[in-house]
Amino acid sequence: GGWGPGRGRARVSSFGGGFMLVGDSLALFLVGMTLVGVGWNLSFVGPSTLVSTIHTPTERADVIGFNDGVMLQTIGVFALTGSQIYTAINSWRVFNSILIGISTLSALAAAARSVRTARRGRSKNYAADERTNEGDDSNLI
Repeated sequence: GGWGPGRGRARVSSFGGGFMLVGDSLALFLVGMTLVGVGWNLSFVGPSTLVSTIHTPTERADVIGFNDGVMLQTIGVFALTGSQIYTAINSWRVFNSILIGISTLSALAAAARSVRTARRGRSKNYAADERTNEGDDSNLI
């Protein structure tokens, strides 16, 4: 429990998303989007810092610039298409339900990839352990 590192930003974003589903008024949407934005900004800082730590100092500026550029272009595309989707649907509740569906699919895809990567890492470690124990009869009963 608690609002420790990694938990607060998800709770703020989730609360904002849930807040927007309470009703169809513009005020609820604006408050919800503000809360989602705060959570998103908190979520943006950590990964940006992580990207900067996994590259050499000579690569760092290029990688951070590329990462930020891709993120901002993606946000721009979704901001422009979001208004078109809302205009076609004309309902905040349906609009938010679509966004929650897309977010859920994205989260499931990320989780599946994470599990696949973890399994691949474990199998590589197991294979490496087997190679280092070849010819070693000390682990036989």
